[in-house]
Amino acid sequence: MKTILLILATALTSFGQIAISSPGFVAAISGDVVAEGGGGGGPDTYYFAKGLGTNDFASRITSGYQPNNYAYGSQVIVTNGGTCTEISIDVEGEDETPTIKLALYDTSGNLLASGSGTVAVANTKERLAVSVNVAVSSSTTYWIFASSSTTKGLYYYNSANGDSFYANVAYASFPPDPITEETEADEVFSVGIYVD
Repeated sequence: MKTILLILATALTSFGQIAISSPGFVAAISGDVVAEGGGGGGPDTYYFAKGLGTNDFASRITSGYQPNNYAYGSQVIVTNGGTCTEISIDVEGEDETPTIKLALYDTSGNLLASGSGTVAVANTKERLAVSVNVAVSSSTTYWIFASSSTTKGLYYYNSANGDSFYANVAYASFPPDPITEETEADEVFSVGIYVD
């Protein structure tokens, strides 16, 4: 009996039919290991400002916006609630790799979560995301603000859909709690919320 089981296991492994499961992963029948949702009870979905997709943000601000002296952000509507495990912004470091702080707020300006990350490669558009762990509700609007360590953290935006915000707060003091925002209707920034 042991010999039969050993032969069967060897044969299946040879054809890629066995994959070892581990926490956070599930075994695929092809033998590949694929990522599994984190079990937060939500839709495992990214929500972006104005319901836009990441490819809808083609322009970027200039260093004249002083992203080290002002925080910039936009509103994101979460359709189906759950656990927010990541917040992000599409950014480019102009000739350098600045650190970007991100913060999640409710619409009253109360700080819910924050984190920071460093731009990986200069002069390249990338989605900079930071890990958080906070409950978000269905059909609810949130703000995401970003602050750059230098003037060269250039955020991507869409100029056809206004309704962005800024706050007069420098990088060293970010994120404040609460935040006092001002409306800047010229663009919407490429911020996103991932709900697990």
